[in-house]
Amino acid sequence: MWAAALIKGGRPAEVPRAVNTPDVRDLHPEDFNILGAAALAEGKPTEAVKWLKEAVRRAPNRPWYHFNLSIALEKSGDKQGAAHERLIALEHGDSRLAKRTDPVLIAWLEFPL
Repeated sequence: MWAAALIKGGRPAEVPRAVNTPDVRDLHPEDFNILGAAALAEGKPTEAVKWLKEAVRRAPNRPWYHFNLSIALEKSGDKQGAAHERLIALEHGDSRLAKRTDPVLIAWLEFPL
């Protein structure tokens, strides 16, 4: 979770540069999820779609990646794609996603407060 470490370490400006290096293969799917959630928080849904599609590609059975992608797609105007991703998220079986409207980070789902 390299991108997460850079963000938490106060070095978010280094993440895009790091992600564009040949070492992108070494990134964990959660790194892409975090980058997507960060892009959504910054009001950049198109950028979020890019990161979240990669998270989904690398870990297709993680419902919260599909859920976050649904939010990004909806905010970028793709209502049909958003509905499809939300359905996949719910089919993968995390009922906590049914009522959420904000992006989900893995820590929230695995270690709820």
